Amino acid sequence: MKYVEVIGAAGCADTVAAIAEQLELTDCRVGPAASDDTLALRLLVSDDKLQPALDALQTLLGTQPTTRITVLPVEIALPAPAREEREQEDSATAAREALYAGVEKNTRLDANYLVLVLLSTAVASIGLIENSVAVVIGAMVIAPLLGPNIAFGLGTALGDAALMRKATLA
Repeated sequence: MKYVEVIGAAGCADTVAAIAEQLELTDCRVGPAASDDTLALRLLVSDDKLQPALDALQTLLGTQPTTRITVLPVEIALPAPAREEREQEDSATAAREALYAGVEKNTRLDANYLVLVLLSTAVASIGLIENSVAVVIGAMVIAPLLGPNIAFGLGTALGDAALMRKATLA
C-alpha cells in the first residue's frame, strides 16, 4: 500500500477526487487550502492500483507547474484489507517510476564504480595469467557491470534514450 500526496492548485481537487473514484482507491482526503492557493490531497492506494493512479495524475495534472506528486510507503493501514485484496496487492508489480529510480542509481560513474572495475580487472588478469577459471569467475562477480546492463535493458524497454545513454557511459 502507498500513500500518495498531491500538492496542486485548489482547482485540481475535483480532478483528483474523480480519479480516486474511477480507480476505486482506498481513501482520498483533501487538506485545507494554503495561502498560495494550493492544497494537499492525500490518497491511500493499493500497490496494484498505484501505476494507473500515477499515470492518470501525471496525464491530467502534469502540465501544471505547481503540481507535485509524492509517493510514500505505508507500513500499516487499519482496518486491514480483506484476504483477497491483500493477495491481489501482493501480486502487483512495482511502479515504473520506482524501477526507474532504482536502476538509474546503478548507472552513476563514481569512485566506487571505478575502484570495483579496477579490482575486477586486476583479479581477472591474475586469473588469466594463472589459467584459473575460478578466479576469472570471481572477477566477474566483483565487476559492477550488471547495473548498467539492467539500466540499458530498461531504457530500451521504455524507449528512454537518456537512460540508455547513462547506462553506456557507466
